[in-house]
Order: sequence, then structure tokens, then C-alpha cells
Amino acid sequence: MSIATVRTNLKLALEGVKGLHPDTVYKEPPSSMSAFPAAIIDFAKDAANYVEPGTGVEWHFKILLLLAEFDPDTAYESLDDYLERSGDYSIKQKVDAYAVADYAWVKTADNVGLISYRGSNFIGAEFTVEVFDTL
Repeated sequence: MSIATVRTNLKLALEGVKGLHPDTVYKEPPSSMSAFPAAIIDFAKDAANYVEPGTGVEWHFKILLLLAEFDPDTAYESLDDYLERSGDYSIKQKVDAYAVADYAWVKTADNVGLISYRGSNFIGAEFTVEVFDTL
């Protein structure tokens, strides 16, 4: 399976998260955004792990969830449902359950809270996704 297909499948999985709209889920960092909440799929720092020859590849992606401009009074409450292990808003549940590749799972949720992105402050979180595809 190609990396482009994996990214498309991650996008489709995220479109199933309540609160996210297909127009606000991006397969790559967009040049601009006008609606929130938004989810941006990008490569993680350690993008690929080429395992034993002839067996497969493990890709690492990050999903940047940006809910809204940062408001310290309601910041964490608005994130709670997206961070849960299950439920309509759960990033983890939707990605883990979708046939992204041979397997895909949300490994971590990091940088929860205030996120600076392109000069603006948002409430959000960064999810690390591990995807394995056999050859």
C-alpha cells in the first residue's frame, strides 16, 4: 500500500470523528484554514521504519487536532471527548478501528492544551499514529 493511500485512509478515519468535517481534515499541512475544529495529518519526526527486508514498513504520522483559538476558561473541557479511548469524538477509536493498512493505532496524545500553529494559539493535541503495512 502506498503512503498516499495510507494518508487518504487516515483522513477517511478522521472524517468519522464527530465534530470533524471532511473539509477540515487535511491529508497534509494546508496553506490556510478557515474553519475549526481541524485535523492535520503529517509525518512524525521518525517517519518510517523499514523492518526486516521483505516483510513490511512501519510509518509514523502525527495528527494535529486544532479545536479553536485558545480560551483558558474552556480549553481542557473542549478536548476531553477527543482524548477518550472510545466514543463518537474519540480520535483513538476511529483510527484504531478503520482499515488504514494492515494495522494502525494511536500510540500517544502529546502536547495537549495550548498549541502554537502558524503564529496563532489554539487549544488542541498532537496524536502519534503508528501504521504497519506488510509487503
